[in-house]
Amino acid sequence: MDERAHWRKTGAAIGGVCSALLAVTTLAALAAEGSADSLLRDKRYDEARQLAERRLAADPTDEQAYWLLSRAGLETAKDAAGLERLAEALGPCLERIPQSALCHLALGETYGAIAASGGMLKGMKYAGRVREELEKAVELDPRNFTARDDLNQFYLMAPGIVGGGSDKAERNTASFEVARPEAGPLLRAGIHLHNDQLDRASALLLAPDAFTIPDLADGYRDALIGLGFRQLQAKQAAKALETFRRGRERFPNDASLCLGQGRSELESGQVDAAIATLRRAVELDPQRGAQYRLGIALQTQGDAAAAAAALREYIALPAASRSGDTLKDAKRRLEQLEPKP
Repeated sequence: MDERAHWRKTGAAIGGVCSALLAVTTLAALAAEGSADSLLRDKRYDEARQLAERRLAADPTDEQAYWLLSRAGLETAKDAAGLERLAEALGPCLERIPQSALCHLALGETYGAIAASGGMLKGMKYAGRVREELEKAVELDPRNFTARDDLNQFYLMAPGIVGGGSDKAERNTASFEVARPEAGPLLRAGIHLHNDQLDRASALLLAPDAFTIPDLADGYRDALIGLGFRQLQAKQAAKALETFRRGRERFPNDASLCLGQGRSELESGQVDAAIATLRRAVELDPQRGAQYRLGIALQTQGDAAAAAAALREYIALPAASRSGDTLKDAKRRLEQLEPKP
């Protein structure tokens, strides 16, 4: 999807191996000293890092604190060097609690982010470490959805020379379906999405009362976002609208789902509805980039002044919030709306 510009994109070398999911069950152990999950949800990453550091100062074997440190660090590191410093900070976790699945998972995701943000050489250097850490996390905690999902993403996106392979993803998924039958279909839906089998993924993701277990919430939300934007790319706006509406029933304050719904409404010709939804998306997260689609919707409606204002706001966003194609189009549309004398 064109708006989802983020530095943790799929790397050319190994693909998107870092999902950076937030596991509610693991963070619950930190609640006694402040709501770690709310700090992350509210994007108060510095406070989350400070909480993790206080916990580690009190108990260097606190695996949940290392996990929180990794969540905050993955969101705030600006480049590969910052991510490598995060990996160093997480290293003592394995030294002190080598059988911790969370420690292996945190390092695997961090190595994945380094590989994805550091170019081909970094990708090749870290790909093996990503695979080893994620496989170890699955070995230690075979019921952990996040570990299984991250490992699948690696298998599906990485070349065979560094350990990738769709056959490995299939085996990982089949094993998880045995370990957790109620959660297995969510992992299976990810394979269908990778294979462009959108209807098969939709049948699993839009089933009644699908995936209500707390530790699957983030994975389910991300899968719905992925399905909806893939449906938009396939010119299936009506199906995408159904997907995003289902997502917003479960996650009403998620900006990505709100953006997807607004874009689906716009592409379905429901311009007034799209404007209202996209304005809500901007309210939920001004950095998400919904201003671009809002500008198009307002331009379609004939409100040139409001359209220009939305497009100017989009153009002024940080580079990570925009994509090259939409930025060019936004500038073109703005020139049309505000022609130079």
